[in-house]
Amino acid sequence: MNRKVIILGLSATAKYVAKECYDVGIYCVGIDRAKGAGYYSKYFSEKHILEESGCRAFLKDALRNSAIQLLVCPTTDEWIEFIAEESLFRDEDRLVTSQGYLDESHRTLGDKKELQMLCEKLDIAYPKSVICVGTEQPNVELDLTFPVFCKPTNRSGLSHIMKGSKGWVIQNRKDLLALLAQKDLAGIELIVQEIITGPESNIKVLATVAGTEAPSWVGAKVRQFPPDFGSGSLVVKEDIPVLSQIAQQLIQATAYQGFFALEVKLCPIRNRFYIIEVNPRPSLWFSATTHSRTDLVKHWLNTLIERPYTTSSVDTQTTIVWQYAYKDLAARLLARRKGKSQKWAYSRPFKKTYAVWDWRDPLPFMYDLWTGLSKFIKRSI
Repeated sequence: MNRKVIILGLSATAKYVAKECYDVGIYCVGIDRAKGAGYYSKYFSEKHILEESGCRAFLKDALRNSAIQLLVCPTTDEWIEFIAEESLFRDEDRLVTSQGYLDESHRTLGDKKELQMLCEKLDIAYPKSVICVGTEQPNVELDLTFPVFCKPTNRSGLSHIMKGSKGWVIQNRKDLLALLAQKDLAGIELIVQEIITGPESNIKVLATVAGTEAPSWVGAKVRQFPPDFGSGSLVVKEDIPVLSQIAQQLIQATAYQGFFALEVKLCPIRNRFYIIEVNPRPSLWFSATTHSRTDLVKHWLNTLIERPYTTSSVDTQTTIVWQYAYKDLAARLLARRKGKSQKWAYSRPFKKTYAVWDWRDPLPFMYDLWTGLSKFIKRSI
């Protein structure tokens, strides 16, 4: 039976999945609501700009060919919810995706409120938090040490509000109440968390495919953009066994299957790792796993097909350095301006890999650089 991989998303993260599929000779289709860096990638054989209804029609039309199997990988929270709510994935045997998107396990991990309750049950450290609802007075005592970080318990469908940010840093109770009063946040459930202090390099990440024999890849998020509460701009491989233990606790407790990204931060006061977030999907820095031969996409494919792909022996000797180049340059300059500049010594041998740049596929980088500079100019005016 012929097969195609349908990647829901056209971001640089989606491009990573497409590249891994391209390298093993699988036909890739990218679908998203708007163009992203992945739209210009040669690793996609087809690209379509479609809303949910158009995506549904596309899948139905493709399934009319009885000799084809569609393997579906979501790369955003919104597309995960599309799969979870779309009956086609339960009615059509040839429309295949990770089981974790068809049961409730992805919500337990991805929803901040449910994740907090799970961590309490498993005795996994989670920042002290309270749940609030936008435009409503908090019904609990805000017994928190400021500053705090406020973000939706579930970001799905809120991209128009978040605008690329993960949340808001709040300095005091007055500012928090002012944020909660904003009309844009009416009815939205928010989690308000105490901030775990310490340098950005105390943030550690783990990538794997749950429900498989896939190895884990672990790194330190050395820098972020924007600094302090942004997305990773420099991630360096590290060996931290406790992260695999935390990941296995969460995976076993939920029986989740699918791509799995864990982010924790070491609290220097309590000398304990605290959960920052869990994503039941690939994250942008997953492309760091390519040079280490971790083969996460192959492992994911092997959960969905009958004749598995041969996976490589993981390179445990080489230090992988992943960089979102121009954003990391901006992060370094901002850190230097604030007097927080730090040098990072890589253990050798090391290989460097990039979030978007790929000499075999340069157009996504050019698009991403242009859009990044355009946003910066607009904010500066």
